[in-house]
Amino acid sequence: MLSLQEFFGFAKIIKFLKRAFNVIFNKLGFGQSADIKLKYFRTIQESTLFEAPEKNKKDKGNNGLLAEYECCYALAKSLKEVGLKVTTNISQLKKLRDEKVKFYGAGLTKTEIKRALAQGQAIADSMFDSIVDSGKDLVFTSYEFVAEEHSFDVQPTGAQTGKGSTEDMKIIVTKMKAKDVVEEIKVSLKAYKGSGTSQGSKSSTAALTRMFMGKDKVTVAEFEKHFGKKGKEFTKLLKDFKDVGKEFYLDTPGKKIIKQAKAKRKKQGKKFTGVANPMRKGELAAYYIDKRGTRATYPLAKTFVELYNKGYKDLKTDRQWKTFADGIMFATGFDGITVYNAIADKNGVVTEVVNSNTSSAYSKLYEAFRKGSKVVLKGRPDSSGITVEVHYKGEVLKSLSLSMMYGDGTIQFKMNSKK
Repeated sequence: MLSLQEFFGFAKIIKFLKRAFNVIFNKLGFGQSADIKLKYFRTIQESTLFEAPEKNKKDKGNNGLLAEYECCYALAKSLKEVGLKVTTNISQLKKLRDEKVKFYGAGLTKTEIKRALAQGQAIADSMFDSIVDSGKDLVFTSYEFVAEEHSFDVQPTGAQTGKGSTEDMKIIVTKMKAKDVVEEIKVSLKAYKGSGTSQGSKSSTAALTRMFMGKDKVTVAEFEKHFGKKGKEFTKLLKDFKDVGKEFYLDTPGKKIIKQAKAKRKKQGKKFTGVANPMRKGELAAYYIDKRGTRATYPLAKTFVELYNKGYKDLKTDRQWKTFADGIMFATGFDGITVYNAIADKNGVVTEVVNSNTSSAYSKLYEAFRKGSKVVLKGRPDSSGITVEVHYKGEVLKSLSLSMMYGDGTIQFKMNSKK
């Protein structure tokens, strides 16, 4: 039986391109939150190959990718320059950074490129200062940390869309005289113009099952059994969006997107690797509204809140509360990953670097989640937005907000470190 992720997620590589378009979409998995990847997608009328696409030059978040590659290169370079052992190939990091600037920079303005690189450098500087200052606020060990006694491997990971985590880079710290003593520091980088940052996108069904069932994957039947009538209503909404998506790519506007994507790759002299995020296209969202008379995310957001409230109401035992605490931290991106946010003004000048390990806003939420504080979600009429209230020591924290991002059930928490 298919798991939730497998039911609405695209199947793994489908051999020999035998499946028709209709079969492919029936394989779309339930509640997939990662980028949807059409591997071998062929209609009866045309042989159209879809594979996991590289992010588009103009995709949202490309400035963040530039900041990531700049940060990795700058940090490794700085560590090396002061005589610390760096196992990363720094010249390769520089080459990778330059390639990404050329590719993703084509879809950004000069100001946006400048800002992204400045933000990456600023975060690298902050990390470097922590590492050389006994690991302060970044490297946490059970012994006294001395940078000179360790080697450092800096790895960019943000472009790995299928990794199942929100980190953008890793710093692998190894004690040279004890090779089995290794710390893997996962870092999420945020490069925005303000203090509001995304905490990463998640599958709504994965978030619910983590919080209230304590499982990474469950079948559709298990999900519907646990959440009852509302659970079935939710899966029906997701399936309906999938069905409309199938119609869309068989219709004129969808075919146009396919044609444009193929022409673009041909012009670049590259193999066609697919339409990036096919179920998240604005054209598909408009097509759904035309067919159903409402935005797909509106009823999904409403039903998600109802499912959350049902699950929260049923929490009784210590085990259930522990499961919820772990699940809400997963959903909100507070799952053992250090977040750095380089805040820049409209001119691209970095005014502040926020480290979640030292931010009072992050610290309050982290403690509130770990101690089982009350977390309230409130829906809004005809909206994809969801209000989040965390009750902590007599205070109502409103630094988090939540949105139902797409009709495939993807949710995204956002954090404002100034609230």
